[in-house]
Amino acid sequence: MLILAIKCQGTPNLFQISPKIMHWHKQIWLVDLTPCLSYWQTISQRDDIIPWIKDMLPSICGDDVQSYHHHHPWLAILGLKSESYDPFLISWDLWRETAEEYVAIKPAASVHDKQTFRRDLERMQRMVSRLTLKNPAELRTAHPTAIRTRFGSILEQLWEWTFIDIRSQFFTTGFPWVGMKDEEPPHISRHLEQPIQTWDDIAPWLTEDLDFLCNLINHKVLTLTWDLLLYDLTTKSVEINFRHPHHLHREKGHHKTALAQALYSYERTAHAAHTDYPASTLITGWNLKMTHGIATTPWSHLYFDDQDAIAQTSLLALENRVKVPLEHYQMTADWTPEDSYRTTDQKTVPKATPSLLITAKERPLYLYQTPQPVSGQLLVKKTAFTERTMRKWWNEEPTDLTRDYYQVIDHKKRHLWAYREKAGTWVIQGLFG
Repeated sequence: MLILAIKCQGTPNLFQISPKIMHWHKQIWLVDLTPCLSYWQTISQRDDIIPWIKDMLPSICGDDVQSYHHHHPWLAILGLKSESYDPFLISWDLWRETAEEYVAIKPAASVHDKQTFRRDLERMQRMVSRLTLKNPAELRTAHPTAIRTRFGSILEQLWEWTFIDIRSQFFTTGFPWVGMKDEEPPHISRHLEQPIQTWDDIAPWLTEDLDFLCNLINHKVLTLTWDLLLYDLTTKSVEINFRHPHHLHREKGHHKTALAQALYSYERTAHAAHTDYPASTLITGWNLKMTHGIATTPWSHLYFDDQDAIAQTSLLALENRVKVPLEHYQMTADWTPEDSYRTTDQKTVPKATPSLLITAKERPLYLYQTPQPVSGQLLVKKTAFTERTMRKWWNEEPTDLTRDYYQVIDHKKRHLWAYREKAGTWVIQGLFG
């Protein structure tokens, strides 16, 4: 999770940054950047997007905006109020005030729970006064279970969030996120004259509705909810998700990306019914609505849209269209083919050295993760020598360390990249084309 706590006057349109917004108290909002983190990383071409986002906040919230980011909402709020999350800088008064705000917005807290909490908080304050403690950090060694025994479960939870190790798997559990809705979601309903069930019949109608939806929104879409009305009068909800915020207007008339994701979701729904398209899934109508999206306003067009992959073949558009996320690779400073690349989360690959680039041009694009031994009888001819390299002698047996690589053609007329071992066995390392 990556949470941004923001304080400003008025009611800012934070949906320009993320679809997941929570109003904390008065002029304080929480923004969960996690749903579109990879999108902003790709657009900004940097892993740490926080400074970049903060530079844009005055355009949204005004010049008086304050912000603080953390991996947990509770710590983001404390950090915003104390201007830096340091347990020794957080006073008891500030911690108690924030705890009271938390209980006020906690959805599951009943009137009785809130009354009990106030009594527990008063008893904790009396203890703090007797011990003359200046801040919660002076009592940080107290185990959450001990806090629960003396002061109840709500204060135990807040205490755990305040001091628990961020790497703990329990760190982000239990926070009662109360999301805000931008407005009544734009939607369109369709009632069909006769039932349909094949994708060839569905796609034209869905394209028409997506075109109509373009006239209702000025958002980049993250999630569309497609509620199907079936022939047996039951309904089935299908979520159409995009990995990056998708601009429907740019594909008006064909909507290849939205239709691709709709088809994947529809196929998963059919598969869950243990049959492809049974008679019970005949569709008589549907309701299509935008559930989550990022608002596009003049400032976001200015900073983002000129970089945002206008071309149909851009990486963002491609990742939105495929079933599974694309993997990113980068070259490493290693001479052995199997260790010359690695997967990476970075969207911008570091510039390779000239020697690596020259070597990479002679090597195939497709490499086997594990080299494949093959009988020499399956190889038709050896066409060209490409390079000589060595195994890593500290990891390998001391014999046959040298590798001579050749371009070879096998009996299937495939152009392969292979080396021959001392014993005479050919080993396929990669495939050209």
